[in-house]
Amino acid sequence: MLSILLIYFVYKYFRDLARKYKVKQTWKYSLTGVVSYFGFQVLFIFVWAIVAIIMDPNYNFENNKSMNSGVGFLAMLFSMLMLYFLHKYLEKRLKQKQITSSVDEIDEIGFNVNNE
Repeated sequence: MLSILLIYFVYKYFRDLARKYKVKQTWKYSLTGVVSYFGFQVLFIFVWAIVAIIMDPNYNFENNKSMNSGVGFLAMLFSMLMLYFLHKYLEKRLKQKQITSSVDEIDEIGFNVNNE
């Protein structure tokens, strides 16, 4: 149940970012957020498994019941942290793009009047 709520809020968080900077296709940013959420979780669990195998080559993943809930919770926290950084990166990029387009529009003012 917690994952469903988190997916909704990730979707909303990235959609609001796209709306704030008036991006035409907000669904791309929402989908990026949701897919990144799952991707970061898979990445964390993959790295966790590799570290567990390196630390103990005879580690038995099937019999460790406590690992499932603990690693899942840590993966969720890791993915939320990485989503925060992704959101800040996209926000910075959209802000820079907005500033650049505004400067280009200002330079074009009066351009056609002088050429006529």
